Amino acid sequence: MNKLKSILRQSYIFIILLFIYLPLLIIVVLSFNGVTERGNVNVTFSQFDPNKAFETYLALAEGDFLTPLTTSLIVAFVSTPISVFIATITAFGIW
Repeated sequence: MNKLKSILRQSYIFIILLFIYLPLLIIVVLSFNGVTERGNVNVTFSQFDPNKAFETYLALAEGDFLTPLTTSLIVAFVSTPISVFIATITAFGIW
């Protein structure tokens, strides 16, 4: 009975992780495909062109994308230690 319970617990965790990571994996894989003529997502790799695969990612490095990204990273790196400090003090206060 313990072995069955252990297997069910492991499969439950696997299913939860699958629901979390599978959409991310699909987005990463489909990001290397371009769009169709109508603007839809191209789900077939028959028209895959390795020379154009990274055009979208190279376009992110150009233009006005880096300034907001830098600002967001600065806010994240400043607010994270502050939040951890406040949460730690609160946890010790509750304990």
